[in-house]
Amino acid sequence: MLPTLLTCAVALGASYDPDLTWRTLETEHFRIHFHQGIEQVADEYSLVAEDVWDTMTEEIAWTPKRKVHLVLVDRTDDANGFASAVPYNHITIYVTQPTPDSSLQLYEEWNRAILTHELTHILHIDTNEGLVHASRYVVGKIASTNDVSPAWVVEGFATFQETRHTSGGRGRASYPDMIKRTAVLEDAFPRLGNLDGFQPQLPSGNLRYLFGQDFIQYVADHAGRDVWTTWAHTYGAWWTPGVLMPTKRVFGKSLQSWYEDWKVASFEEYEAQAARVRAEGESQGRVVSDPDASCSAPAFSPDGQRLVWSCYDVRTGSAMWMADGEGYAPVKLIQDFGAGTFSWRADSKAFVYAGAHVVNQFNVWDDVYLFDVNRRSVSALTTGARARDPDFSPDGSKLVYVTNRAQDNQLEVMTVDRRRTPLTDHHDHTQYSQPRFSPDGQVLAVSMWREGRRDLWLVSPEGEPLRRLTADVAIDQDPAWSKDGKWLLFNSDRSGIPNVYAIELATERLWQVTNVTTGAARPAMHPDGTRFAYQRYSNDGWEVIVEDWDPSTFHDRGLLPAQIRYDAPIASLTGSPAPEVTASFEPGPASPERARALRPVEDPFPALSSLQSGRHVPDLRPQSAESIDTFADATVKDAFGEERDYPFHTTPHRYRPGTTLLPTFVLPYFQSTPFAPSDTFGFTCVTGVFCRGIQASVASSASDALRRYGWSGVLSYRTDVDWFGGGAAFTVNRFLPIYTVGVSSSASPLFPMRFYAPEPTTTTDTGTDTGTETVLFTTIPPTYYTEKRRTAYAVVAWPYKLRTTLFAQYAFSDRRPRYALPENVYFDDLPAIGRVGELSAGWRWSFSRPTPYAISVEDGRVANLVGSIVHPWLGTRLEDPASGDTYPFTQLQLTGEVRQYVVNPLIPNHVLAGRAAAGVTFGATDFFGNYVLGGNFGDSGFGVTPDEFRMLRGYAYGSDVGDLYWLAGLEYRFPLVRLERGAGTLPAYGRTLSGSLFVDAGNAFVNPSLATGVPSTLTDLGEAAIEQPLVGVGGELVWRAIIFYGIGLDGRLGYALSVRGDGITPVTTDEDGNTSYLEPFYARLGGSF
Repeated sequence: MLPTLLTCAVALGASYDPDLTWRTLETEHFRIHFHQGIEQVADEYSLVAEDVWDTMTEEIAWTPKRKVHLVLVDRTDDANGFASAVPYNHITIYVTQPTPDSSLQLYEEWNRAILTHELTHILHIDTNEGLVHASRYVVGKIASTNDVSPAWVVEGFATFQETRHTSGGRGRASYPDMIKRTAVLEDAFPRLGNLDGFQPQLPSGNLRYLFGQDFIQYVADHAGRDVWTTWAHTYGAWWTPGVLMPTKRVFGKSLQSWYEDWKVASFEEYEAQAARVRAEGESQGRVVSDPDASCSAPAFSPDGQRLVWSCYDVRTGSAMWMADGEGYAPVKLIQDFGAGTFSWRADSKAFVYAGAHVVNQFNVWDDVYLFDVNRRSVSALTTGARARDPDFSPDGSKLVYVTNRAQDNQLEVMTVDRRRTPLTDHHDHTQYSQPRFSPDGQVLAVSMWREGRRDLWLVSPEGEPLRRLTADVAIDQDPAWSKDGKWLLFNSDRSGIPNVYAIELATERLWQVTNVTTGAARPAMHPDGTRFAYQRYSNDGWEVIVEDWDPSTFHDRGLLPAQIRYDAPIASLTGSPAPEVTASFEPGPASPERARALRPVEDPFPALSSLQSGRHVPDLRPQSAESIDTFADATVKDAFGEERDYPFHTTPHRYRPGTTLLPTFVLPYFQSTPFAPSDTFGFTCVTGVFCRGIQASVASSASDALRRYGWSGVLSYRTDVDWFGGGAAFTVNRFLPIYTVGVSSSASPLFPMRFYAPEPTTTTDTGTDTGTETVLFTTIPPTYYTEKRRTAYAVVAWPYKLRTTLFAQYAFSDRRPRYALPENVYFDDLPAIGRVGELSAGWRWSFSRPTPYAISVEDGRVANLVGSIVHPWLGTRLEDPASGDTYPFTQLQLTGEVRQYVVNPLIPNHVLAGRAAAGVTFGATDFFGNYVLGGNFGDSGFGVTPDEFRMLRGYAYGSDVGDLYWLAGLEYRFPLVRLERGAGTLPAYGRTLSGSLFVDAGNAFVNPSLATGVPSTLTDLGEAAIEQPLVGVGGELVWRAIIFYGIGLDGRLGYALSVRGDGITPVTTDEDGNTSYLEPFYARLGGSF
């Protein structure tokens, strides 16, 4: 187990494409690491970084001692970033700028905005005073009470600073305001304990950013401008993180009291705003989508017979829906697919959309897909193009879309023969959204961000700007034409609330079409001009609305503003609609069919994952219905191109890991062991149910800024075997495959030993003994064989496909008994003693489709196959424990396992989980002890178990041991209670309580040839496999929680019995005659499998 944990601890961060070449720009306080293709962006960060540093170090009154490592990477088409202060100050920014349908929509200078947010995290978390500062001399940088803060404090504070120190920010943006206003109007204002955003219900993760910022702003407005800086320094010296916090000392009263005041103020503000809307006449439309899902992007087919949209349900995931032309009789087109926009082909038989998928294993990029309505199949039109917002030309001969690279958007067109032609070549970070052909095909309406403003433009089909339609601070987006060419609809927040507007093209007059209290977006006009559809925001996300088109109800907002440049009259740019379609796109022979959304199975090492800290700014679109999908493990050659010569203001140099690999912290942590503490502690167990030992460890690790190299080290003490152990590992992660070397020392009980004693068996007539036979017995309680093992190993892992990994490992271990063996121990039962050299190779494949409401892995599968050989040439030489003689040993071992997780099609989030595993050994002439069955430990990093152990509930640890085994299990899992609630600012959040019923069965056995000396036949092996199998049944209550504002914690309370064999029974009686009913009960951290 220890080598596995050490390897994972340094390899979890493999995240950058090996084709990237990296350079570094150094400023006074930053090392800016960047790759080819984003040279201009890196230079711009070098110019703004020091200004942000000066502003924020003064604001927070803290200056870190060492430079900040800033990694810039262009691996996603969504805006994102994260920061960590351990093991050193480190920021990663995905350089893409936000799209207008994101809560990050309002910015004038994106680089300054996101760097302000992320640097605030570094300064906030790193601030330490008093006792916390003193403790850093012992445990290093990991000592930080500010890092153990409510998530809404950490993220809200950074969002607050991003708003205070830039001209934009989420504290001013209309979309975040819409989400907060909706929570008030629908009486869904979150509790203080829920502001951390851990709830799966919308607005989920938005809570910590948007509501956190608003709350922090309110407190600052009333308690003092710099009160949160004071808090960072006061709490940064506090010795009980999360408990008895000094809120009254800093804020004058408790945060709960401030929360109540803020809630009242929020209700007054937003209810007054809603009253003004209602006084003007609130829009009334008909909801056609599922009210429990977040649905968006309605689009009518050209023949008016169909309406398509996309939904995301927290219980079932993404899906595309289609109704008739009036929005009635909706049906699900396809599950596990989602989109942000749709554009129909002119024949109404197919539509295009964009979706994100994995490219070259390391990048998540958008591409354009064609959905055939009749065949209900999806095919890719682009691969690695980073393309979004596609739209067909009226004659069906062209497809226009937006591409993204290095913070620059371009317009690009594709013809039916798949030729791609760029229309623009921007280098000023121009951003486009939703280009839409006019009905005559003569112009494109597009939302364009330039120099801090997002307005509507008309451009030519060649990409040349013709007319600027709007010019103001409002965010104008989502253009959509009426089929007759008389109206151009769009979405704007010019009133403070996002609404649908329309430009009457003949008069160039602006009309407000909808008047809602929450928000409206993505309008679409029916071809006959009698109705239109749009998405309206609710507390469950977006809902699709169909409403009559009645210009008499519109609100006149005056003429469009006159323009000094790009002022051509609209009427001169557009004309009559184009004729019927003359060409159409079809999937080409090279177009792979797109698979449903497949994602890796959840991390099996939750304890280690929680240590990979980082404060994130996710792409906070208001609950988008888009999903991340994959098809055929898309591969693109030369995805990033070559390095460019660029006139940097500071000369860059080649990337060097530098001092980032030096140790900066020591982390103490604890794990449970299967057995009670040893006699050294004089510990007496009242019952074995909750009697567990502890392995106490201190660990440290580090990796460079690009995670090319990493190391970890652990020192541990285990109470049940009185053993000091540990290990160290080093990983090279620069290229694929990944290489790791390491050493470890451990000790662990394996299984009960048997002992022998001679007894007289026959007598003569005179009563004298004539012979004896060996009688084997076990002690009560069992005496376990405890092994100490010292291992050196080398691992090569190659994730050569998105969900598939190959690996090879050589391990050399010295295996000895931890304690002196009694003279009467039965030596034939003992596992291998001596030196073992083992060469292994394996394959692993996994996927799943998780949903926010999932209480288990859902629609997932894991399969692995491992083969290993033990041979004298590899260093194997075993020792006879009786004589002490050594001898050579050869063995071949094959082990495989399959796990399947099937969702009940009738009840969401009910899962039938199954597993089947087997292992065989060839060529062995002695017992080796490869497989040990029994116990309820499960898959968890919270416990310590040897690699040979296999869980089989209803039996004690080590109940069955052998060199061959099979194991099977079924478990039905179902939710019971969904709490999803925190308690004020306490560091605990309750998530769910679920139940499961299970049956486990298996058998570990030895090759019959060991006893007979004759090679075993398949019949012999089959008979041995089914002889005396173990079968256990039971149930578990599984609780899920989050502690210390971000560490996920699961636990199981179980009851398991054996159906056959010498297992756990409902009632046990000890040697003194005492009866207990507790033996079947157990409590464990982590899941089962």
